[in-house]
Amino acid sequence: MSAGWSSDVGRWRTRAGWSQLELARRAEVSRQALAAIESGRQVPSTKLALRLARLLGVSVERLFIADEAPVLHDVRWAQAGAPPAERRVVVGLVDGRWVAHPMSGGQAAAADGLVDVADPVTDPVAAQATVRLFGHRTTEPAVLVAGCAPLLGVLAQRALAAGVPARWIATNTSHALQLLEHGLVHIAGVHGPDGDDPIADGRFGVPARRVRLAVWHQGLLVARGNPLGIADAADLALRGLRYSRREPGASVRTVADRLMADAGAVPPPGPDARSHEEVAAQVRWGAADGGVAIESVALQAGLGFLPIVEEPFDLVIPERHAALPAVAAFAEIVGSAAFRREAAIIPGYDCTHAGDLVDAAA
Repeated sequence: MSAGWSSDVGRWRTRAGWSQLELARRAEVSRQALAAIESGRQVPSTKLALRLARLLGVSVERLFIADEAPVLHDVRWAQAGAPPAERRVVVGLVDGRWVAHPMSGGQAAAADGLVDVADPVTDPVAAQATVRLFGHRTTEPAVLVAGCAPLLGVLAQRALAAGVPARWIATNTSHALQLLEHGLVHIAGVHGPDGDDPIADGRFGVPARRVRLAVWHQGLLVARGNPLGIADAADLALRGLRYSRREPGASVRTVADRLMADAGAVPPPGPDARSHEEVAAQVRWGAADGGVAIESVALQAGLGFLPIVEEPFDLVIPERHAALPAVAAFAEIVGSAAFRREAAIIPGYDCTHAGDLVDAAA
């Protein structure tokens, strides 16, 4: 409804057992006018609002509710090409600018708001948008952490429980670093082949630090008991079996493609997957015969796992963000005893050195 109000007339009319036509007749307005009031397209006069309240036996305040949820303008909307169904967003403040990240349609977590209006997409990384929040804006905006490790979701919840608002943006390593470079998140989670260090490579051009989160195994996920007798990722390709392949930019895809290329094979056809969990789901339900992902999702899904490589998963934090109180508090939680105790009983992760500073370079 305009002027910051929303209408609850339709709900109270339904509870009274009246049709729109009946209530319109009693209120001495046209059915079209009442429909416009119920939908929020028209604001009733004070006289009509009082009449409707009297007829329905409720107060005006219960019929016409003030919309106290704020609206953020000039928001940088990450993943500008997100489909319309992904208008739910999480919101944070990075380098003095509000940013919003779309949530997938099936993500079972509370969003901060909806993208209301978005400008035409001219930048492949972010567009300008207006975001209508679901509730009052918090005084301390959330720390935004991008990466593919499911453990980041646990960490964000652990931080929230400690009074540090944090939101996990689930995406692959390449995209997480892109978001960090463009000032759309505070922290990026990274993993990849040996020697791949975005800090040492001077990718950011600004001081940054690398903090250890966990060490994990990447490997080939196969059906429980490996009934097809698959030896490794290259064997999967050479036999032409169905392969759950990650999207470009995912480190696990780089590892698998390299193994297949070394064996003179090309990746076989199969379904695409956007996360470690999706690879596991496709193998578990028979949509694929195998796919490369991390050990933890294989264990949780009850699948067979053939190790390929052990590698660290680290958090890259630019120094300008590390100096922020909320980001500093989040980094402390990574190395806290509470987080390490919880992570120790989650299969597939070694968090012995969680919170340790791995590298610091300009």
